[in-house]
Amino acid sequence: MASISAKKQTLPPQSYVYLHVIFWSTLLLRLFYLWNIQANLLVEDAGQYFQMGLLLLHDEVFTPFWPPGLPIVLAGFMRLFGENPFVSSFSMLIYYGLFMWGIWKSLQYLQLSNLSHECFLIIGVFPAFIHHAVVPLTHLPVATYLVLLFLWTISYLRTLTSRYLIGIGILLTLLVLTRPSSLLLAIVLPLYLWYKTQFRWTSITLPLIIFTLGVGMWEMHVYHMTHRFIWINEANSRNFFLGNNPYTDSYKTWWLGSHHTDDHQFLEYQNRILALPDSEQGKAYTQLAISHIKTNPVDFLLRSFNRFRVFWAFDTFTGATYLQDYQGNRWIGVLFLLLDAVCYCLILFGAIFLFPFVWLRKQFYTIPLILIGAFTFLYAFPYWLAFSHPTYHLPILSFILLIALIGYREMKYTIAPKGLCHISWSSIPLWGRKWILTLGAFGIYIQLEWIFRMLLS
Repeated sequence: MASISAKKQTLPPQSYVYLHVIFWSTLLLRLFYLWNIQANLLVEDAGQYFQMGLLLLHDEVFTPFWPPGLPIVLAGFMRLFGENPFVSSFSMLIYYGLFMWGIWKSLQYLQLSNLSHECFLIIGVFPAFIHHAVVPLTHLPVATYLVLLFLWTISYLRTLTSRYLIGIGILLTLLVLTRPSSLLLAIVLPLYLWYKTQFRWTSITLPLIIFTLGVGMWEMHVYHMTHRFIWINEANSRNFFLGNNPYTDSYKTWWLGSHHTDDHQFLEYQNRILALPDSEQGKAYTQLAISHIKTNPVDFLLRSFNRFRVFWAFDTFTGATYLQDYQGNRWIGVLFLLLDAVCYCLILFGAIFLFPFVWLRKQFYTIPLILIGAFTFLYAFPYWLAFSHPTYHLPILSFILLIALIGYREMKYTIAPKGLCHISWSSIPLWGRKWILTLGAFGIYIQLEWIFRMLLS
């Protein structure tokens, strides 16, 4: 089976044709969506990333509030193809292609090529993946970096070829510049490679040197512009403060979920920080957040548990954005909301139900399971401490989908070789049944709670 040294699985020529049909059809679907929203393409965060890309393109002096990873990429594309907003959509479609290529290669290494049609179809019609494939936001780039990190880490451990270490170092740089909260992953992964290669020094030094140089170049540029040290961008300490202050809602810890612009008490509280010099605001945000956590540890633990549940709820971002910001057709917006929920629940509950079948043959998936678990946790953990929203889980959904596909294959071909109709509840080990019932019930509760909270807001 799919041990770390297994050969790639191949498909019959006809299956490759079907795979291309699915991919290019989903690409056309994204182009149609882009045509539909073109008048309001750069709203809210997307507009901010595009404007920061323009500032970088023209070498303007500014204080970076937003993380620079995506704007740097946008600036590169705009230098080549012009300053048209649709150039940003073109760059996101490139990310979509790279993401799907990474998924395809991962399926090959895991001997799951025969399930590639189902995998491509789920991602292809998933509204969240449609939206983020044309709108310049950080979700799809981060998902792409994580999938390629997973693929190249496995490739390096199979071959010990240094070019994969170079790729890993570049990806870690792009990941942290796009989502600074991923710093923990950038530290842990080289250490893991060092350990797995029996303390081969190039396994840790090469990616860390590339990462340090890449991030260091940005830090030097920021210092040149602002004459002070800023870790990547200014929003990090503010985000930590927004999710941990006396006025943060216990459940809706994300921005505008708990801090509406008409919340005068919070605005007065925050204005004390904004009255400080720019160089002191970041430190003040962090100190106030830590002070609040220390004096209210129970509130922090409650919020963190709530943040964990919110993180795993189905995302309403695409449907809500289509209806509110794009003023789209009401029924299409409702369809997006429903399809988002269906696709997400299919992946999440599929992984929950099928994980026991993966675990029964875990010896064949040791390294992939470790990487999937570590990448998922290290990516998600900072959101459980600061502020959380379902939209943040998109970058790791591909890993949850891989778990579901592995479990489906093991159930179908090793536990129920005569057909899925022959599998019975009693054939699942007792611990597996407890896992399915416990995690399944908890997952259902999370989704129902999310619906209830959103209806009340």
